[in-house]
Amino acid sequence: MEDDLKAIEWLKETIRMKTILGNETEMARFIQKLLKEEADIDSTLIPLDGDENRCNLVATLEGEKPGKVLGFSGHMDVVPLGEQPWSVDDPFGAEEINGRIYGRGSSDMKAGLMAAVVAMINMKKNKVPFEGAIKLFATAGEESGLLGSQQLVEQGYADDIDAMIVGEPTQGITFAGHKGVLRIKITTDIDVPAGEKPAPGKNAINYMLRFLDNYDEQFKLSDFVEETDTRLGLNININPPTISLNLVGNEVNEGEFEETKAPKEENIDTTHWEIAFEVRTKPNLNQEALLAKLEQLMRQTEQENPGLTMQLKVFVRNEPVSTPRSHPFVQLVRKANRAVFSSPLDLPGCTDASEFIKLRKPTPAGEPVHLPIVIFAHANMLTAHKTDEYVDISLYKESIKIYERIIKQYLKPTSEN
Repeated sequence: MEDDLKAIEWLKETIRMKTILGNETEMARFIQKLLKEEADIDSTLIPLDGDENRCNLVATLEGEKPGKVLGFSGHMDVVPLGEQPWSVDDPFGAEEINGRIYGRGSSDMKAGLMAAVVAMINMKKNKVPFEGAIKLFATAGEESGLLGSQQLVEQGYADDIDAMIVGEPTQGITFAGHKGVLRIKITTDIDVPAGEKPAPGKNAINYMLRFLDNYDEQFKLSDFVEETDTRLGLNININPPTISLNLVGNEVNEGEFEETKAPKEENIDTTHWEIAFEVRTKPNLNQEALLAKLEQLMRQTEQENPGLTMQLKVFVRNEPVSTPRSHPFVQLVRKANRAVFSSPLDLPGCTDASEFIKLRKPTPAGEPVHLPIVIFAHANMLTAHKTDEYVDISLYKESIKIYERIIKQYLKPTSEN
């Protein structure tokens, strides 16, 4: 009971930290101090692009003998509060009401991250035997482009990982994959002498509409979906790829959660216009062919409209995740979760797993798949990014128990096998 109360208070403490798209260092230092004082576990802080207010944390707990390395990943940053008023007095107050803790980031994803921290502390304090190592990654900048996990992968901090749990809120469902994200900006520009206005009907906005006419007539996303060996991506036949036009303006904002405000009419620059497509990708979507088709349509539109210049820029490219459901690690997690919650679907949204899958590992059968990753935590998926976000305390405590079961099973001493 005392341990439960401590775990709950630690979670509340992190929710009170205003890590809105930044300021993760405060939380990283809190976790670092907690690991050291509670269980004498050392950790390292890695500044994100030299910003003192932003950093990742990496902590490792070694077992009795060398062996496999199990990773846990969770991000410390949270999204803005949104425009709707909250029913609680303080969205960062971590107020406890009827068994729920309310606050921005409570479900996405401080509950999942702190569950991994507590599980790690419990393994050390309770002297639970295991072989190999547990490695914790508390990342910065996940909500704004997976910045922290990208840095950790590029700098080799995760090279020794054999399998990973990403503790995003999944309502207790075991997910083996999710779609990727491809965000594309297309611009139209025309040359107009200084001080003059474009001729009627010959401005960048109208030319963009002509490009979109060509796009509507000639572009089909299904043309870029290929046949794929299902052994390498068993999630590909469910929830097909999608494409949507979701940003339009003089200047499309490339920040994930920054608002793009429509300019006042008198300030519209009719010599330059921008749009952005968002593609939710799957492993069998040929992204290069898709981009080549958009380039072809741009060149066609330029030829049909002399004086027009068009450009394309990819400003987000997060890869899809697809661990085969038959993989032993996926099955292990399902059993640790009592095999009650599982899904053939992909998790909505994108996670740090898109960076960690760059660490490729062979399956026992020698099939070339990425690092086996499962996205899983008992936390309230439907409240993530929403007003009045909360996490049920019972689910948080259940995550801790299941994470401990996963560790004990995956890193079981050889004498017990």
